[in-house]
This record gives sequence, structure tokens and C-alpha cells, in this order.
Amino acid sequence: MNWLGKALTAIVDSERNTDCKFIINDKVYLGHKLIFSCASEVFERMCYGNFTEGTTGEIKLTDVEPETFVMFRNFIYSGDSQIKCDDVEQIIKLLEFGHKYLVSSIKDACVDKLRNRLTRCNVIELLAIYQCSHVLSCSSLFIEVNSYLKGEAREIVNQANIFDFPVHTFKHLIIDLKGCIQELQRFNLIEEYLLKNTATLNGSIVKEFLDLISFEKFTLKDFYKGPRKSKLLDLQRKYELIKLYSVV
Repeated sequence: MNWLGKALTAIVDSERNTDCKFIINDKVYLGHKLIFSCASEVFERMCYGNFTEGTTGEIKLTDVEPETFVMFRNFIYSGDSQIKCDDVEQIIKLLEFGHKYLVSSIKDACVDKLRNRLTRCNVIELLAIYQCSHVLSCSSLFIEVNSYLKGEAREIVNQANIFDFPVHTFKHLIIDLKGCIQELQRFNLIEEYLLKNTATLNGSIVKEFLDLISFEKFTLKDFYKGPRKSKLLDLQRKYELIKLYSVV
């Protein structure tokens, strides 16, 4: 930490000359408008715009947990470019908060930290990073975590949290698992996801998912285990596939 960072940290620790306060879950955190506004255009509008927050100096945040906000505040006051935390879940929360409030320095630092943690991540952590990097369009992180996940393909099949992915993230995961697991397993994952997310899906999305499956790679036995029993395929499609397997 440089001398300026030490000075700013000392100021916030002593709460000297603070002119704003952030209220999160009934907890109050003091700060300086100038520091927050320099770090984020969003906070600049809050602190100095024609809003109630700018007049009262009180900013209520409902989209962040206290622990994440403290990490955020410590980062922008320290002037450091590295994230000290090693907890993947907390780093992701900080990355999401920094992304939302347009703080590129925090976003870059979190991405670097996660990239350096990939070799020590378990499959649950890898999936969390995969989802975050896809949703936030962190392309470099997404490419790297994807390569690690492919090595854990057999474990991914048993992870229930993938069914909570946004539809486009789950679709990307199914694409990335092509060739890493059997087509029957990919089909089963799609079917379970669609059954658990019926309220948010429509016919065109179902078709998009089914188009990802190479049915010609199924054996007749696997076909009867999965697609033959599935409600995702109509009778006509099933009949056409049975004829295909009969020819093969």
C-alpha cells in the first residue's frame, strides 16, 4: 500500500471529516463523498446529484451485503490493486458489486484474483466462477474457467446448482460439455433443467436446447433410456429417430 493509501485508510478508520453514510441492513458505514464519487460514476450521481442522497448524505443500499461493502470501501480507500480475500464466494460478490457500480479497477482486481485461484478451486467454486464470468461477460476469465471445468465434466453432472443458472448460461454449459460426457447425459441435463424452469421457458427455447443434441450418436438402448420416455419430443420425432437407429 502506498503512502496515499495509508493516509486514506487512516482517515476512514478514524472516521475523520466524513460527510456521508451508507445504511446497509440497519448498519451504518461512514465515508467521504469525494472518495466514493471518484471511484464510481454511480456513487457520484448519488452523492452530488439532485437526489435525496445528495442532500442528506445518507445512502441506503439494498443490493449488497455489509461484508462485501466493507471490502469495497477498503479497496477504494487503500489505493491497492490487489484483493486480499481468498474466499471465492466473497470475491464473486465483490466483482458483481464493482461491475454494477462501474468500478473497473475492482472488477479487474477480482478477475485477476479468481484467475489465480482456479487451480485450487473445487467444482462448485468453478461453476460459480463460470456463471459469474458468463453473466458479466468477463471473456478472459470465462475462457480459463471453461478449460478447468471440462476436466471436471463427470462431477458437473451431479451438481444440482447448475439448474439455477440463467437459461443462456446453462445453454452455454451444455455446449461446452459436448464431447466431454455422453449425449444421453447431456440430454438428461437439458430435460431436468427444462422441467425445473418451465415457468420461464417457451417452445422456441426448448427447440434450441434439443438442437444441441446429436441424436445420431445415441445407441438404440440409450434412446429408449432417455428420449423415448421424454415429453420433450413429440411422437413424430421419436418415430423418425427410431427409423434412424433401425437403419444404423
